[in-house]
Amino acid sequence: MERLRAMARVHGGRPWVQAARLFAIVFVLLLSAQSEASDNILILNSYHRGKLLSDQTIDAIVTELQEEHPKLTFLIEDMDTKRRSLNEVRASLLNLYKQKYQATELRAVITVDNNAFEFAIENRDTLFPGIPLVFCGFNGFKHSVLDGLEGVTGVAEAIDMESTVNVALALHPNTTHLAVVSDTTPTGAGILRDFRAYAKQLPKSLKIVELFDVTSDQLRARLKALPTSSVILRFSFFRDADGQSFRVDEQVGLIAEAGLPVYDFWDEGGIGSGYVGGYVVSGTSQGQVVARMVERILAGEAPDRIKVVDRSPNIPVFDKRELIRTRADLSQLPPNSEVRFAEISFLSQYQRQLLIGIGITFVVLSSLAVFFAVLSVQRNELGRGTAFVIRLPLADQLAAQAAEPEHPIPG
Repeated sequence: MERLRAMARVHGGRPWVQAARLFAIVFVLLLSAQSEASDNILILNSYHRGKLLSDQTIDAIVTELQEEHPKLTFLIEDMDTKRRSLNEVRASLLNLYKQKYQATELRAVITVDNNAFEFAIENRDTLFPGIPLVFCGFNGFKHSVLDGLEGVTGVAEAIDMESTVNVALALHPNTTHLAVVSDTTPTGAGILRDFRAYAKQLPKSLKIVELFDVTSDQLRARLKALPTSSVILRFSFFRDADGQSFRVDEQVGLIAEAGLPVYDFWDEGGIGSGYVGGYVVSGTSQGQVVARMVERILAGEAPDRIKVVDRSPNIPVFDKRELIRTRADLSQLPPNSEVRFAEISFLSQYQRQLLIGIGITFVVLSSLAVFFAVLSVQRNELGRGTAFVIRLPLADQLAAQAAEPEHPIPG
């Protein structure tokens, strides 16, 4: 009390006024600290950095949110479940995230793809109870998945199977075999299951070839054995039957080796590296939609009031070079298609004329080389004193002899 009175005398105020000011300062500091501590967004990525589609999604989320909320802190966890199954790493991930996040205040949790969503829902009460959860990249989404859940919304990743198959068959009307490449990951198995249901409406004359749960060597051999009238669909090949993992660029290269038209459902590197195209999912657009949802949650809106986007805005994208190489019927390209690599280089545009010009130049130069070689030989012979006899007509020879002086024979 004496100390407060002393403070009052020093600052010219009453003790209770000084105490009130001190309390206000402490209260503001606590609020500030709490605000900073709770400006955390946790992003659970099912896969690993380097997988283009999820990288695009996460980058778009962070970029969009940081523009409006520069003080947000993003905690990104890569679960790596393309290279190791979720069942293998489930327990260790739970223990790790308990240590890291049980005492961490979060504004929202974002899950990227199915495995992260499954893990987050399964352990939500333990790791982040009551925290809003926003999902994206959810394959095979059905609204029944959200039954009994509160505070959850998001964006489904819905590939456009029908549109991609239809455009492939339209661009390659002589197709006799449709080969589908898939692995046993949840994504691959789920897409194959959906394809089998869809394939019932395809023409009976079209032979379906399933390349499912095979090793990389088996896949390579079976692709090579396909007739030239085949079209390939890539569903997923992140892990083969031997458990070997493949990056997107590795599986793209493996499938493109067949030299046949390949169609994809995700914009993650295949188009531009040997694939013709398809109606593709864009990670960037997924991330942008998720970011807008999170912004609404940060503004105070309940996640349950934010409608789930159950159909992703896929777009038709094609590689002009592959369209030409595979002799696709370009008149069948869908309207508003994004055609990449459409700029034809000078070499490609005038290849025939250049080859003809090179051929003519070669002939001319060869002829000149022969001419100068012969001329050089003649000059060398003259230099060594070789006589060249010039034969005149007979009359000229007689006249020349008559003009010669006579020389008497010495006696």
